[in-house]
Amino acid sequence: MNKRRIVITGMGTINALGHNVDETWKNLLAGKSGVDHITNFEITDEYTSRIAGEIKNYDPKKYFERKKLKKMDPYTQYALIASKEAIEDSGLNNADFNHDRAGV
Repeated sequence: MNKRRIVITGMGTINALGHNVDETWKNLLAGKSGVDHITNFEITDEYTSRIAGEIKNYDPKKYFERKKLKKMDPYTQYALIASKEAIEDSGLNNADFNHDRAGV
């Protein structure tokens, strides 16, 4: 096995504080918390917690075609969104790397 190291010097995120690095950083510096009452699903008595760090105002259609959404769970979507932002932040051109050796 050929062990080659690669490093992407870019950042990307989607989380309870923001939908990208800039928004997240701004909210961190402002001392905001991403933890709030759960709104993404109905809370029943079987749940002991009523709070979580949910990604608010997330519209997957903003990022993906409907056809592709049927094949992806939310966590895969988040990983792809953050990865895309990290690649863009790194300054890499899409043609600069081997897509067969790239993954999330």
